[in-house]
Amino acid sequence: MAEVLKLVAVIAVFVVQVCFAFSSYESDYYNDWLYDVGMPSSRSGGVAKCKKDLLLVVDTSYSIGETSFNQDVKPFLERLVLDPLLNVGEEGTQVGLIIFSEAHKTEKLLNIGKIYDAGELAQFMKGLDWSKVSGGHTRTDVGLKYANEIFSGENPSNNRPDVDDVVVIITDGEPRGRSNTLQLTKEYANDLKEKGILIVGAAVGPDRRKFKHILEELATSSKYVLDADFNQMDDILAKLVASSCIKPSKCSCHEMTSSPIYVKPGDTTAVVEWPIPQFTCKAGRKATLKTTEVTPQITSPHAFAIGEHIISYTFKLKGGVSVTCPVTITVKGGLEINNGGNLDGKLPNFRKF
Repeated sequence: MAEVLKLVAVIAVFVVQVCFAFSSYESDYYNDWLYDVGMPSSRSGGVAKCKKDLLLVVDTSYSIGETSFNQDVKPFLERLVLDPLLNVGEEGTQVGLIIFSEAHKTEKLLNIGKIYDAGELAQFMKGLDWSKVSGGHTRTDVGLKYANEIFSGENPSNNRPDVDDVVVIITDGEPRGRSNTLQLTKEYANDLKEKGILIVGAAVGPDRRKFKHILEELATSSKYVLDADFNQMDDILAKLVASSCIKPSKCSCHEMTSSPIYVKPGDTTAVVEWPIPQFTCKAGRKATLKTTEVTPQITSPHAFAIGEHIISYTFKLKGGVSVTCPVTITVKGGLEINNGGNLDGKLPNFRKF
């Protein structure tokens, strides 16, 4: 017990270090790191509280074992929901629980938001009865099928329409049960990812390195997969919280502004061509384009009257993320070629900001 308490103390110190250790740095790396763990930059004067709809999908197959479940897994779940950085509460992170083993023992044990209080949620985890939750096989596929039923829409339009969805898979082995269990597991995981839902994985137990590569395929990316033996699960607590509190994909684009376009003598409009803007996302972040909206509804080339014209391209991505890219076109009267302008009908130069 003394060793467990000592380890918890070490993790608590590490959690604090995760929050504050780099507060004196202003590098791009630091700001990117802060964005990833859901915190503001050091200039904001505080630490943002995590606010997610978090679904725990926990392996309760016989291979876990009653002793490891009671001594390691349950206490880990208790400390996870009590972690102040996870910020469990009605206005913070809300947690749900799915357990999986054999198909008929796999079930939605707790709906997201049914228990708001972190202390009550920890007591719920503590009260899990091995004899009732355990079963044969490792039907990860059924667990993720239920996760898709809970998160049936695209992120974040599910439990709370303004809160991002996260699935955390905790397992001690590869999916087993039927010949197509692994294939189905990957398909259900892909369904979640296509909806923009973040998937974090924790490989636990003595055989974790034998199946970690499978969990890396299921997760949003390999960097969201952690591993630890049963008696070392506290070692991944801080990282699991940080990974679960990540913000959605950060995507952006440059504003594009044309050099002046001059109308021909006697004309009132100039025909202008312009390139379609492109958005980019942070390295390692998947972005799937759903739709593109253009305001006003025009296409290149187009005749513009004298004045400044702004064309907005809004790219809507899977997962509820939108990126708006403006294109500004300036049309002037009079043919002033010597002033660095362009003739009507020729592609102007565009600057990016």
